[in-house]
Amino acid sequence: MTDVAIDQAATERQGLPRESLARVAVAQPYPAGRVRLSQDSWEALWKARRGRFFRVRPSTPAFEELRAAGMITDAGAPSPAAQEYLDVRADTVIALGAEARSGGVTSKWSCWLSRDGAVIAAGPQLLSTELPTDQRVTLALTTESFALGLLISWMGIGPTWTFEHGDDPSAYPRDAVEARIAAASSIPPAPEPASPRAGVSAGRGSRAVGRSSSSACPAPGSGRS
Repeated sequence: MTDVAIDQAATERQGLPRESLARVAVAQPYPAGRVRLSQDSWEALWKARRGRFFRVRPSTPAFEELRAAGMITDAGAPSPAAQEYLDVRADTVIALGAEARSGGVTSKWSCWLSRDGAVIAAGPQLLSTELPTDQRVTLALTTESFALGLLISWMGIGPTWTFEHGDDPSAYPRDAVEARIAAASSIPPAPEPASPRAGVSAGRGSRAVGRSSSSACPAPGSGRS
């Protein structure tokens, strides 16, 4: 908590110790959801909501995956748990999306905003030199305000301070916060060598602006495809 890496360039320009945000984004992994599915299974579930003639067939890989996740019944129809996700997507008012590319791999973050909440299907993050081997999407039910925060997290735009947290990302131990504030009053140890994704220093306060390879794009399909 008290080891704060110094941005040497920003420190020299301003004459005061300025914190380096290199690798901060990598220290903020996207929250792991309870439901993870392949993109094909997620779309098969979306189609299954249309009735008995569109149910997931038992002979398909999607059936096995969705059944194991508790998202369909033995008959291939959406389960009550899946219906929560489908109801929000079916009532979409705005659809958002982002896309990231790295090493020939493309990953997408899709969000469907309704009047009562948001459902998100997020592909793997592409924030390190090691490309993901698991291409499944992470599903999440959340609110509009938290959805935008999850997009920022997925893109790897980390905050100035990093904290490990559990189910509630907005609650932190008071002693941890106070210790982190106290660390800013002294010059910490020298930082590690910059990574290839190090942020670009900015002379505004004690911040550094990071670059992201992610770009906004329309989400794949609206809520009524």
